[in-house]
Amino acid sequence: MARMTAIPLEDDDLEYPDSDGKPMAETDLHLEEMVYLRETFKERFADVPDVYVAGNLLFYYEKGRPKSVCAPDLFVVQGIPKGLRRTYLLWKERKAPCLVVEVTSDSTRRKDTGFKKRLYAQLGVTEYFLFDPYGDYLNPNLVGFRLTNGRYRPAQPEPDGSLVSTTTQVVFRAQGIRLRLTTSSPASPYCAERKKPRPGAKRKRPGVEPRDGRLPSPPPVVRPRSGSGLSKRSWPACAADAPNRGTFRSSRRWPPEPVMTAPALESC
Repeated sequence: MARMTAIPLEDDDLEYPDSDGKPMAETDLHLEEMVYLRETFKERFADVPDVYVAGNLLFYYEKGRPKSVCAPDLFVVQGIPKGLRRTYLLWKERKAPCLVVEVTSDSTRRKDTGFKKRLYAQLGVTEYFLFDPYGDYLNPNLVGFRLTNGRYRPAQPEPDGSLVSTTTQVVFRAQGIRLRLTTSSPASPYCAERKKPRPGAKRKRPGVEPRDGRLPSPPPVVRPRSGSGLSKRSWPACAADAPNRGTFRSSRRWPPEPVMTAPALESC
């Protein structure tokens, strides 16, 4: 398969928008996994100056053709400096990603396994991984491809079903509907752990410090006065519900807690 390169033009006064007006993800779960991927890889390469990590950024691959654009859920480029970019212009950066990951679903199946797969191969993307959190069509729900002689060949999974990215030395594991990323070095801990509170650990109320080893007493419940418009029947329910207000009942904590920084890798 012929490798595609950015088409050079003498003059280029065209506009390359930084938004396509489309939603970032199909579902909350897809969005959370995309954010997890991006933040974990950013942490993984935080100390490597020439590795750029982005997610859902408009990627223009042909100069002079603003419609030649895609937005990978995650892509990693080695050999270019970090920095905030509004868009990624291939002909300016002169580097194709070494890894692209798409969080896929039934609605994006045709594009992810067809057009994008062919495009990334033509651009020279070394590795292409697909994660289908709900298992809409992939079984197993994590698969990978590696570029060999211009074509993608299936990446052989490890005995436990994980996939190792050879370009980034990051291990991908599917745990149900979630991804878990680790380093491939036995001496290295997880890149980013989805932390859970320790058994028996107590959460402090923000802005409240213990005094003499004791927390201050909660404010008294104020009973409604006559003529306030609040009936005797309604105020006890309001008072009883007060301790639960502002409580976010979810097994996932947002924003994510600080995670352990992994050792830097040399770019390949």
